[in-house]
Amino acid sequence: MPCREGVENRTPPIPWRRHTRSIMLPGENLTAYLERESWHLIRCVDIGMTARVYIIERDGERRALKVRRGDSDDKAALRTEHRLLTYLGRTPMRRYAPDVAKWLPGVDGFLMTYLHYPSRAEREAPTWIRNLASALRTLHGLGPPSIPGLEDDRPSVGGAVIERFRSLFEGVWRTNGFWAGLSAGDTPKLEQVRAHYDTYADMLNEASNLLVGAEPALIHGDLASDNVMLTPEGDLAIADWGSARIGTGLSDAASVSVCMDWSPEERRRFYELYLGVGGKPDTRMIRSLHVLFLLHRYRSCVQSLLWLKDDGEGLDAIGRAFLETQLAAL
Repeated sequence: MPCREGVENRTPPIPWRRHTRSIMLPGENLTAYLERESWHLIRCVDIGMTARVYIIERDGERRALKVRRGDSDDKAALRTEHRLLTYLGRTPMRRYAPDVAKWLPGVDGFLMTYLHYPSRAEREAPTWIRNLASALRTLHGLGPPSIPGLEDDRPSVGGAVIERFRSLFEGVWRTNGFWAGLSAGDTPKLEQVRAHYDTYADMLNEASNLLVGAEPALIHGDLASDNVMLTPEGDLAIADWGSARIGTGLSDAASVSVCMDWSPEERRRFYELYLGVGGKPDTRMIRSLHVLFLLHRYRSCVQSLLWLKDDGEGLDAIGRAFLETQLAAL
């Protein structure tokens, strides 16, 4: 699972989702399990607000143990993620998703493949864009599965993603209380984001028209650069499936391209490989991805402003660098 090696990458991982912490155990059940199974703890990684991942090792084998955070009331989300990963392990997506063991009711979690961040050289390899496009084509080609607890945007998957954008964007423009606690030094960043509200709100109308009739697919739902990782064998794998849903696959493809620091030419190549259009680009689909890319970039600024005041700690140096990069691109 993640480490801070991403500092050296062209595009750092988005740090507000994961924070490496000193080792801490939430309860006796987990301690007893690790001792009984002879696992040794290496480190702990926070995953959003609902889960933690413990990197553990035994006899030279390293695994990741994902468990529900003790302060989280959401008991169902992690169970749904485990069902989804179990399902993916029976599909062609098994080559791009972490392998999982059975659910461990005593610790509210599950063991899975240990993953790590790619190096800068691995991200810049000629095969990186092709492999990522192939992974998303494979995922979105599975068709919508029936998994208890999985969020479902049907009947209008395109309309649902637009409404989520709209709600978030209007939170910036209309609600001062939404940003209570933002420091005086960071307030100008909020004003910079607000200054672009009308432009990106107008894009929502175009995106809504482009996504009419979008095909439903199983999507990751939170596809940022820190969720695209490597197995111990060096194969690309997608991590952290807690936001997966039935939606539009175009949103996944646009979201990940915000965080990859690709040139416009590299981004277009990724889109064409993802769409499978070869030398005959589908103009409407390319435009759909481009508009969604712009909307996801604006969203990245909106959401990162929230983390500037997270628990009084705010974003670390990597997070601020990412925010400044996205602000400059608005």
